[in-house]
Amino acid sequence: MKRFSLALAALAILCVTGAAQAAGPLDKFVFIDTRQPSAEAPLAVKPWTDPERAAVKGMLETMQKSSPGLIQRAVAYRPVRIYRTERLGLDETIAGVIRPDHAIIVTDRFFKAPAAPGAIGIQDPYFMLVRDVAHLADAANKASATKEWVDLVKPMIDKVRAAAAQKQERLGDLVAKGNDAPAREAGLPTAFAAYSPSEALAEFTAALVVKKDYAMAAPVKAFVEKRMLSPSFTPDESSRRFHEALTAFEGAKIDDALKLYDQAIKLDPNFREAYLNRGLIYKYKGEWDKAIADFDQGIKLSYGEVASEIYFERGFAQIQKKNFDAAIADFTSAIARAPTRTASDVVQSYALRAEGYMNKREYAKASSDLNFVIELNPQSSYAYLTRGRAKYEQQDAVGAIADYTKAISINPKDPRPYFMRGFAYGSLKQYKEAKVDLEEAIRLDPEITPLAKPPLDFVNGEIAKGK
Repeated sequence: MKRFSLALAALAILCVTGAAQAAGPLDKFVFIDTRQPSAEAPLAVKPWTDPERAAVKGMLETMQKSSPGLIQRAVAYRPVRIYRTERLGLDETIAGVIRPDHAIIVTDRFFKAPAAPGAIGIQDPYFMLVRDVAHLADAANKASATKEWVDLVKPMIDKVRAAAAQKQERLGDLVAKGNDAPAREAGLPTAFAAYSPSEALAEFTAALVVKKDYAMAAPVKAFVEKRMLSPSFTPDESSRRFHEALTAFEGAKIDDALKLYDQAIKLDPNFREAYLNRGLIYKYKGEWDKAIADFDQGIKLSYGEVASEIYFERGFAQIQKKNFDAAIADFTSAIARAPTRTASDVVQSYALRAEGYMNKREYAKASSDLNFVIELNPQSSYAYLTRGRAKYEQQDAVGAIADYTKAISINPKDPRPYFMRGFAYGSLKQYKEAKVDLEEAIRLDPEITPLAKPPLDFVNGEIAKGK
């Protein structure tokens, strides 16, 4: 009996050990209940329930059995964090990724969406989970940013964009309507796949994992099988430095992250994502020329398929350098390339392009951009303030006063709209109102006194004359 018990114990140990070995890569998928929001991803998470965790684990186990190479790539450099949240962006979104965190986010709708074996679509839970794992398997865009891949999918992406443009729509409109027909006709799995080569690669990978006989162009299938699914995979050192840089940056070790990106680029001079991330660090440090140089290289290595965010970041650096023509061109490209008109980068592109136009004294163009910003964000005191400046420069003091008044109602502690409204009142010879505003501007910010004191003295003089 004792010998039998020992045998059972040994068998149990062997089974547990074997299971642990088989599930090794899956151990690096970590379910997390809390998360500190960041500026890049201000995401509110909530705790996992046991049934939810079990459901996602089951999907990952299925993925591991059918596509071990994909799982291997996803956890090659860092564990994958999995967060639970109520909603993510649009209500229709059931899952997504936070690349800097190397994380997957699962929403309430993920567990409510109907699952259909072999389904290809962004409303299917398993398809979306595979798609998100694929994004993290190519988190450094070492596959999707290659010229080979861009050349394969860019014609398809362009066809979908053209189809949307014919109906005066953007890609985001197709996605919101669930209209995948133009994408399918172009050879893409969904309309969402036309957002970028990276999204296309993730979706083609998911389609092939979910449905082995999914029809796609032979060169596309060969690329996906080789670069994303093949079990023959060796981590490379430049990607390792890239991921170490992300970890360093997350820990606020900015200089360490910069050095690691330097090393990644030295190991791979065509590493687009490393240039872009290093450019962002230079942007944070205010080293605008270096940031622009890295964004230039990132755009060059995008092979004609440049994300709107890259143009936005370079435009931001250009405007700090007072290269207003270059900034306006970049913001215009960012707006044109964005899949939706309401994304935060698009709104900021309009606002900053307006700043460029203001500096070029093209006030009508600035006003037009600011009208759009205000339409999407009626609580932007900056937009009202800047549009007020544009109106004043176009000899519309009354309109300027209305915008300054609105800016004050949104942010009554900002001295600038008081100062500018005081000027506008003065131009209309409404000196008592001008006096009140100029004095309030000085009260709120004494450092504004050198600017506000001369017009205030003039106003007081006019009031003393009975005007």
